[in-house]
Amino acid sequence: MRRISSSISHHFKRTLPVLTVGAFSAGLVAMLSQRPIPVEAAVVFAIALVASASYYCWFMRGVLDEVFDDGDRLLVRNRGVEDTVLLRDVVGVKAQRIRTLVRLTLALAVPGKFGDKIVFLVRDTFLDVLPYGPPPLIKDLENRIAAHKQNSTRDP
Repeated sequence: MRRISSSISHHFKRTLPVLTVGAFSAGLVAMLSQRPIPVEAAVVFAIALVASASYYCWFMRGVLDEVFDDGDRLLVRNRGVEDTVLLRDVVGVKAQRIRTLVRLTLALAVPGKFGDKIVFLVRDTFLDVLPYGPPPLIKDLENRIAAHKQNSTRDP
């Protein structure tokens, strides 16, 4: 069983948003404590605070902590809760790249403990940061899902 989710998912989900929002909040408080208040700078910090909080809420919504590849199934974990997803139950694969980070969403035919979609951050390697084409891990997963679907349609 190998881990296919990023080993730093926890930091992207919990640590980085707190640090970013905290830094912009501290900057906004510093701007508001000055007399006279530098309105333009305070507005910039307020916009940055709202934008960064919104971005993290949107991008990290539903992201799971760990995903392990176990052949014909995936073991998924989030905050101590585990579930198993069979590859034959995956009906769609969607990847979103933001710089070197890839957010992978798998749509499921049979909802599990985490709903009808599982979302995780793909393990980052040097080959995965190339800007052209899907990362090799995603292409391999898509090929295996297609093979499982073909095998399940052949079986009566």
